[in-house]
Amino acid sequence: MNLTEKKNLRRTCSGIGFAVFAAAALLYITSIFMSIISNAFNMNPLSATLEPIISSTASIVSIFIVGMLYCKLSSSDMTKLVPVSRVRMGLLVPLILIILTVSFVSSYMTDILLNNLSFIGITDKSSLNSDFSNGYIFILQIISVTIVPPLVEEFLFRGIILHKLLPYGSTFAIFVSSILFALLHGNIIQIPFAFLGALAMAFSVVKTHSLLPSIIAHFFINLVSVLLDTADYYGVSSGIQNTFYFILLFVIVLGGIMSAFFLSERKDFFNIKSNEYKFKECMGACFSSVGIIFSGISLILLTVVNTL
Repeated sequence: MNLTEKKNLRRTCSGIGFAVFAAAALLYITSIFMSIISNAFNMNPLSATLEPIISSTASIVSIFIVGMLYCKLSSSDMTKLVPVSRVRMGLLVPLILIILTVSFVSSYMTDILLNNLSFIGITDKSSLNSDFSNGYIFILQIISVTIVPPLVEEFLFRGIILHKLLPYGSTFAIFVSSILFALLHGNIIQIPFAFLGALAMAFSVVKTHSLLPSIIAHFFINLVSVLLDTADYYGVSSGIQNTFYFILLFVIVLGGIMSAFFLSERKDFFNIKSNEYKFKECMGACFSSVGIIFSGISLILLTVVNTL
């Protein structure tokens, strides 16, 4: 990689870093602003109903709008950065099962880690404790947690960011986009499995040239989370919930393993083609860019604050 190429990569990564920081900042600012409006108009009794609306609106404003602005400012063709072409079922289903396997297994391992970390005061503060007292609230929760985040997050991270970095190497693009996606969560408990799940999602996009596998898998992961929260709200025993979860985990992992064997029969399917650029060179240029440094430090500090 010559000096001009490194300069171009730093410029690209710097823009991406500032875009991710802007998304994170607007995410919190929008949520706080809408909460203030809610309190100002004495709408506290409706807080459970407003919570998913606030979350959904914040996601749309912070992630989708920032992605649109980034494409505009970087003179990028959004249609090329956000591919949503159809994927054959013989490839779509196995990739979804592999993504789900990686995500659910890493989430399960994170839960085990969380049980140990709770002894030193580190707990999961990401749950919303939502009210599911009527169907209206449940529908809002489905929209704000299950539908909106997969669309806007895949749009920015596996769409725009991944494809802006792909010219410098698939491995590099998958790794960096996954790190930024994980850090955006701002929660030390969510970061590990968000990163591993993002790796699998980004891999599926590279292999299919479509966001469909990652969007569908992301949708299913969030849906399971909402269903478990709903069961918890209605007092379903932990034993029943654990049984449901382990059965689901077993089916998904079995399907994921079978899918991996099925796809491995395709020549070099799990190999990622490299290009002329070296991974270490690209990583060095990327993580020495101003935008990535600023965004990384900011998101890490936010994670620490949320953890304490």
